[in-house]
Formats: sequence, C-alpha cells, structure tokens
Amino acid sequence: MTDLASNLNSPRTRATSPIGFLLDAFRENLERPAFIYQGENYSYTWLLSHIADWLDVFEDRGITQGSVVALTGDYSPETCSLFLALIHARAVAVPFASVTGKEKEELS
Repeated sequence: MTDLASNLNSPRTRATSPIGFLLDAFRENLERPAFIYQGENYSYTWLLSHIADWLDVFEDRGITQGSVVALTGDYSPETCSLFLALIHARAVAVPFASVTGKEKEELS
C-alpha cells in the first residue's frame, strides 16, 4: 500500500489531502450508500477501498503529484473513485467525455 493510500486512514488526512474533508465524511458514513448506479448501492467503504486501489496503481505506473492524466469515462462509481484518487494524489486530471474512435484519433 502506498503512502498516499495509507494516508486515507490517517487522522491527519484533512491537513495533507486536498480532499481530506471528504475522506473524513466518507469514514463517518462507511456503510451508507455513496452511489446508486444502475440499481446497485456502492458504500463509502467501497469508495475508500477503490480510491486506495487507484493510488496503488498510480505508484506502479509512476503517477505522482503534478502528473497529467487523461480521464475518459462515464459517471460510474469506478470513474468517480479514480477522479477522487487523482485529486488526492495531486495529479492533474483532464476529463474527457466518452468519444468515438475517430474523435480519439483526432485528439491524440
């Protein structure tokens, strides 16, 4: 687990993360639904776990503070957890709407 991921459970998170206040609120509501997506409930426990998983992926891929990351996806819980992890890691998230193959080619 990365330092950033272990920081998710730290009492100092509010001071060290740009979303510390949100992570505190998530921890206070672990079993409550964070999302209802396509008829499924996703708890704050699920959300915190997936944010931590993304932070581990960032470490493996060398994504650090200031890294620019293109984010393509819908409004799914997975995409939201990725977006929150990018903010927590202080990476630069560049959101793109889902695009077709031709549009992707033009944007590359």
